Amino acid sequence: NELEPLLADTVATEQKQRIAAALLERHADMFDVEIPKALQVFFASTGAFNCENKCAKLSVPGWEPGTFRLVAAPPSWEAAAATDLDDAIVGEDGEWDHADRFVPVFRVDESSYIVVKLDDPKCPVGFFDEETFREEGKGWDGGVFMLADSIASFRASLVDVDEGEADYETEPDDEIWDELAEELEDEDDDEDDDEDEDDEEGEDD
Repeated sequence: NELEPLLADTVATEQKQRIAAALLERHADMFDVEIPKALQVFFASTGAFNCENKCAKLSVPGWEPGTFRLVAAPPSWEAAAATDLDDAIVGEDGEWDHADRFVPVFRVDESSYIVVKLDDPKCPVGFFDEETFREEGKGWDGGVFMLADSIASFRASLVDVDEGEADYETEPDDEIWDELAEELEDEDDDEDDDEDEDDEEGEDD
């Protein structure tokens, strides 16, 4: 059935949308920040996932200019630390003081992410590498090298490059999404169990 792969992709995307929404809410609660509407819509509208496999033409300090393949990333530093970053840097109590102001949206290398800045409603976009999280100066904001003044302008700048032809290739990683789906499902089950216990206690009273 030709529709089966398409249906499977749709289900997978819808699951990732739900996971992304939950992770954005978790980031907001953890760091006591607001998530801009533009970023919520970027994930909820599948915009982030439609950009996957496109390339960003970047010139970033410390890197040879070129095309970077985008892979949609869970918007969570916890997830990034579970995948390839150092929790001692990007974690809630990590060395990087600006983790609260940004969330990852695309992975472009083992230790590098395209991130969105949260304290501006247009959601400026930047490049984060944990090796340069202390960098300051022209073009830098809190250890992030800024690339675009909004998600919209960043998305408009993306280009199509044949598979294997990008200067910096990145492989998709659905395993982390699967692990997050299980984790969130377990949390929901725990909440349901707590509610059932509360209801039983109320009946006993």
